[in-house]
Amino acid sequence: MKALTSTIFVLLASSVHIFAQDSIGFSFNSDRDNTAMDETTVAGVVPSPGWVSTDGGADAQGGANGSIDNSGVTVEWSCNGTWNTNNGVSNGDNQIMNGYIDAVGAGRYCDVNISGIDAFTFGENYDIYVYFGSDGNGRTGKVSLQDGEIYSYTTFSQQGGGFPTNYIRTEDAGDGNPEANYAVFEGLGGDTQSIQILRGSSNSGIHGIQIVSTQVFDDDEDGLPDSWEINNDLDPEDNGEGDVNNGAEGDPDQDGVTNIDEYENGTDPQDVDTDNDDLNDNVETNTGVFVSATNTGTDPKLEDSDTDGLLDGAEVELGTNPLNEDTDGDNFSDADEVEAGTDPLDGDSYPDVPDIEPPLAYWTFDDQGANETADLRGDYNGIVYGDPEYVTGHSGSASDFAIQFDGMDDYVSSEAPLLNEKTEFTMTGWVNFTASQGNRTGLFGQNDLVEFGMINASQMQLWTVTAGAVNVSFGPTSDGWRHIAVKGTAEGQLIYIDGELLGSGGSPVPLPTSAFNFNIGGGGVYDGSGNWFNGSIDDVAVWDIALTDEAIANIASGVLSPGGPREDSDEDGLPDEWEENNDLDPEDNGDVDPNNGPEGDPDQDGLTNLEEFVARTSPQDADSDNDGLDDSAETNTGTYVSVTDTGSDPNKADTDGDTLNDGSEVEPNPYVTDPNNPDTDGDKLTDAEEVETDPTKEDTDGGGTSDSVEIALGLDPLDPGDDESGAGGGTKIGINFNSDRGTDAELGADEIAGLPEVAQLNWNNSDGGVGAQAGASGSQADIISPVSGVLVDDSGGDSGVIVDWASNGTWNTTNGFDSPDAKLINGYIDNIGGGGFATVDFKGISFSSYDVYVYFGSDGNGRTGEVESTTAGQTFSYNTDSNKGAFDPEFDYVLTEDEDGTNPPSNYCVFRDQSSSDFSVQINRGSSNSGIHAIQIVRLGPGTPFEMTEILYNAQSDEFTLTWNSKPNQTYALFVSEDLKSWDFDLDDSIISDGDTTTYGPFENPMPEARELFFRAQETDDE
Repeated sequence: MKALTSTIFVLLASSVHIFAQDSIGFSFNSDRDNTAMDETTVAGVVPSPGWVSTDGGADAQGGANGSIDNSGVTVEWSCNGTWNTNNGVSNGDNQIMNGYIDAVGAGRYCDVNISGIDAFTFGENYDIYVYFGSDGNGRTGKVSLQDGEIYSYTTFSQQGGGFPTNYIRTEDAGDGNPEANYAVFEGLGGDTQSIQILRGSSNSGIHGIQIVSTQVFDDDEDGLPDSWEINNDLDPEDNGEGDVNNGAEGDPDQDGVTNIDEYENGTDPQDVDTDNDDLNDNVETNTGVFVSATNTGTDPKLEDSDTDGLLDGAEVELGTNPLNEDTDGDNFSDADEVEAGTDPLDGDSYPDVPDIEPPLAYWTFDDQGANETADLRGDYNGIVYGDPEYVTGHSGSASDFAIQFDGMDDYVSSEAPLLNEKTEFTMTGWVNFTASQGNRTGLFGQNDLVEFGMINASQMQLWTVTAGAVNVSFGPTSDGWRHIAVKGTAEGQLIYIDGELLGSGGSPVPLPTSAFNFNIGGGGVYDGSGNWFNGSIDDVAVWDIALTDEAIANIASGVLSPGGPREDSDEDGLPDEWEENNDLDPEDNGDVDPNNGPEGDPDQDGLTNLEEFVARTSPQDADSDNDGLDDSAETNTGTYVSVTDTGSDPNKADTDGDTLNDGSEVEPNPYVTDPNNPDTDGDKLTDAEEVETDPTKEDTDGGGTSDSVEIALGLDPLDPGDDESGAGGGTKIGINFNSDRGTDAELGADEIAGLPEVAQLNWNNSDGGVGAQAGASGSQADIISPVSGVLVDDSGGDSGVIVDWASNGTWNTTNGFDSPDAKLINGYIDNIGGGGFATVDFKGISFSSYDVYVYFGSDGNGRTGEVESTTAGQTFSYNTDSNKGAFDPEFDYVLTEDEDGTNPPSNYCVFRDQSSSDFSVQINRGSSNSGIHAIQIVRLGPGTPFEMTEILYNAQSDEFTLTWNSKPNQTYALFVSEDLKSWDFDLDDSIISDGDTTTYGPFENPMPEARELFFRAQETDDE
């Protein structure tokens, strides 16, 4: 399956359109609504006039076949039906996405043939936009261009009149079927084109076709496209010499913005206030930062830049921030406060919130219970199973905790069937997950009655035994903390995300009974057991009533907790709940004890209670995150200034995630490092990794080579004399195969990638070309970096090796480009189709003995194949396992050593102990396409990097066994540390080498109480 991708294309309401340079469109009508478009109607993803509509006929078949002409271009279509959506004809975009020619019945299709394209002046190239869909969302299908791309989709055009804001593009060239309603075939040429809809799970068809020129015409050469000038009442043949207002520097609307700036900004040169928000275009600087009334930072094309319901001009007049929907941070939008008559500039002034009934059960997890977590209602304390962790909760407050499940055996059970025989119900909570969830992952619910969770990686589902399933799109990650809620009433069952209703179905109530308990995070939600969730959950509440939409929205926005409205009995600006959680008196505003008031400072850390509330720190703990820094010093700006203004997060002990506490980073021990930057000196070694080197200097020894490069090459980062050694005498040769689809996967010369035991610098990158076949075959002449046309070794010098490869395609995974290993396991040369192939031949290898590492895979896991080397006389079988959505070198590399055809999940193999100057390897196709991501040739014997290659731990015996690369007859000492700082404890200082590798152990755990251990082998002077 090719990468499942979809792109949301948002069009904002505006009184000006930047039209296509040249564009024509064809809209297909049905007999159910035959309203015709005219040539002045503006519509399409590229907003343009020039549309014509077909005749929908007198019945469903009347407009199913026919032809129509538009400006000399002819469209002929053949289908077996027409129909329409519920989008109506309120504007041109809804009109396009209303009627469609329909592929009715199994195996059916719709054909559209376009001819005479050259009759319309598109220029050399053009794009074709195909708008597709059906009257029912969720149907699969494909849209194809003859001799071109084929894109899959799941229909998503039934929007109730929501266009143009609901345009969603598919770019999925496999079987991913993302939600979408248009596709683009780009960079086309020629007089004719043919398009086809291939029916999938049910009927779908084509709403419209738009042909858009990609060439810019500018007759007067003033930098303003002719079509833009025509559409904005400017003369396309006058560059300003005839009338200055027609030229690039003209300003016909006298708003202080020149025509060229209006064009680039997308504003109307004939209207001082393009978006009619009572601000002139020249003050709406679109920087995203409000400075003043003459530099608002707002978008001149959006009347309400922060979408809070107030026009930008009204906000500037009020004094609120037009770029912040909640200027005073009280969780009520500026518009809501204006409507309610409260002060949008005062966080202590906010609208009244209607009370809600208390829940049946409410688990906040703030007690961090090891075996039991409290139900704040008191009746259903949750039993904690497995070993979940507690992490910072959704609010970020130091006193707010969430429960984090491991996706294997962690869950919480109410030990009661809470939802039995309910006539109404509501369930709410917060979720946060970065890992893609498996099918039938449970969030919370009661098996065989009300089941709620992730039915698959990209869909959230509410299922009830009485009304079936409601699905909404969600995932594969939560993208931070998200509020989720479901409810069941006589009117239906509903799903809410972040307070918005996203899905509904039939009524599920009254509910019958089930024998299962209400569970959270697994333990049986969709099934009797299992359904394990991998992520964090916070503040789960269950009601035996149906909350109003307003109440659910208020809980999601934070103005209401499941326990009721936010109260402030003493009116000191500190919510009662927060004061109670932090041992302050909610009925004393400081008059009795100053430490209870907003200016109090009970922990004497220099922050007032009000400042602690805003910072979400503890007013009773001077160091909320226990990192050795007072809360007042951790200013959370992200910029280190001094030890009293560290910029670090007062709620995170390790702000930059480098495993060093913030306090230890700012202490001169002996170096002060930046607690906001895991790599202070930018040498690609984290501050924690620089135990013996200077973490504030990229090149500790000043020899001209960075510390990380020296370590990777086996050089001494403390000895400047060896910095220049290497060039042409490296120990590894690596080639990274790129595709045209992953142009950012080129590895930099200083990026280290590969299996950690043999990771290297200076990977050779192939040219992925400009098409799927362009980089499929090549030689060292097609190496684009580090040195063009040369295969270098890991030192950067010419290896002298010649390489040739041949395949019939390239492709890439979804691993992305965020890390060197993700880049390495991205592009690949591909064996496409039944006769596909992928072979690589090396000649002139100078190493006397070496191992060959072959990294393989595909964009779809689970495909069988083989890696064969006739040189080595070995063949390893595999089941592809390289498409990870990212790539962590510590966990994601999986070895196959299978030579019996059992096809284990894997993504690399090793042909060991080779000695020939030539080496050949090939991929033998199995069940589907797969190919080679990269190949490494690693020299053996002298020169092998001195590194620990294996650490084995036996949990039953509590013993370790260590293996490292070594020199014959060398003596080694072995050290252990708990923190990478102190290495005082040596296990053995007289270990005699076993040869090229040395194994020591098994030996007892030297520090059984330590949470983590680090080992270091060191050469001694004895040989």
